[in-house]
Amino acid sequence: MIGIKRTAVTRIEGLKRKPNIDAVFICALVFNMSPLQLFPGLMSELHEAVLRRANELYEELQGDSSKTTRIKLDFLEQLFQRSETKPLDSSV
Repeated sequence: MIGIKRTAVTRIEGLKRKPNIDAVFICALVFNMSPLQLFPGLMSELHEAVLRRANELYEELQGDSSKTTRIKLDFLEQLFQRSETKPLDSSV
């Protein structure tokens, strides 16, 4: 039903392979569960990676006083605030 080979499913179940985006959403539909509930380790890993890249971008943009940069910095600050006040939610 997922559209991938049985061996790929076995590797995903054994945490030896990450599911592709199609598999994540198909599993969510089939099992009527959120991606976070189905793949909490993957979602946590992605969350950390996004925050790491956001921090890198935030540091890179420092010192640029343009309006466009201020909009980007504001967005990144909101992202940081959301990640502090609202941890990963299983209803996502």
